[in-house]
Amino acid sequence: MPDDTDASTTSTSDATEPAAVDQSANLPAADGVDGLEDLEREFSALLLTVERVQSRRVLPEIGRLEKMAFHLLGRLVVAGPMRPSALAALVGLDLSTVSRHIGTLEAAGLVERAADPDDRRAHLLRATPDGEALLQRLREHRRERMERVVGCWPDTDRRELARLLHRLNADLAAAEDLAVPSRPRPRRIPRRAGSGPATTGSEAPAG
Repeated sequence: MPDDTDASTTSTSDATEPAAVDQSANLPAADGVDGLEDLEREFSALLLTVERVQSRRVLPEIGRLEKMAFHLLGRLVVAGPMRPSALAALVGLDLSTVSRHIGTLEAAGLVERAADPDDRRAHLLRATPDGEALLQRLREHRRERMERVVGCWPDTDRRELARLLHRLNADLAAAEDLAVPSRPRPRRIPRRAGSGPATTGSEAPAG
């Protein structure tokens, strides 16, 4: 699913795209009895369309960056400066992956490091003014493009689509276990008679 921090779908060619027309009368006939085949077909078509659009769009001033890099930039713009470990936990990725994307954003001048006032040994990541301006421009382009695509839809249809996409994204994340799992509570091991105090499953036996 495209998100509002994906930069690869924006270029100056957007202004030449034709306005969308109502295609509801051209929908294919339903397959199956539960709608899953219809959903699978339309979802696959959506992913292919997004991939095709992204493959031919690039920001000339910074080159082609991965979507996750712009997602991280968007998180920093919204949430403010934070440590790399906190950013990794926020997006549910390992620290090495986040560090790789941050390095790319730093090289593009979109993210910078700053001293952590609470710990001189640590540093914070923050979006640069260029990064904030770029993200704002991307969102404006995306909104304009979305207006051309669904501008002819009734407002109730647009809101219903947004609601269903939100639900789909949440269920996909849960199904793929993309969310950062909570730390399990230690399992308490009952004490045997004469064996000393009870321990938890996270404790190693004494040597």
